[in-house]
Amino acid sequence: MVTGCGASSAATHIERVSPHGARTAWTSHAATVSRTRTLAQDAVRGIEQLIVNAQVRQREEEKRLARERFEALCTERYTLDGEAEEAIAGLAEVLERLEKLHAEQVRAASDAGDPSAAQHDPSGTVEPWLARRLRRWLANGSLERYDAPLPELDHLARKSGPDGEAR
Repeated sequence: MVTGCGASSAATHIERVSPHGARTAWTSHAATVSRTRTLAQDAVRGIEQLIVNAQVRQREEEKRLARERFEALCTERYTLDGEAEEAIAGLAEVLERLEKLHAEQVRAASDAGDPSAAQHDPSGTVEPWLARRLRRWLANGSLERYDAPLPELDHLARKSGPDGEAR
């Protein structure tokens, strides 16, 4: 029997054994290769399943983080809506003062003999002035449904609870 290394020595070895022995050696070698191939394929399938599972977990985590971010933005929006409500309340207060000032001006002008001040109602100027500046946010149609404070009307705003969690 000749010994050597690698496949060529196995082939040389097989050539020197009986035909039945050679067939048995090749069959044994083929079975080993087949088992190795099956094990490798199983390992690949296992790795592919691990990858799929990891991708699913990653997507679920991304969704969870997106939900948390959305809730945080809702809470921030509630705060901004409150600021807008305060700003409008301040504007309404200034406009009421302007209206009172106008009434005083009309009386003073009338007392001075000049009734023309009564013809210059500030609402004729203030309304288009406001419409011009706020036109992006003004609705066309009935406004009664907007009597509530903005944070209550805004469906995407969330008030944060006592523990900081959005409600």
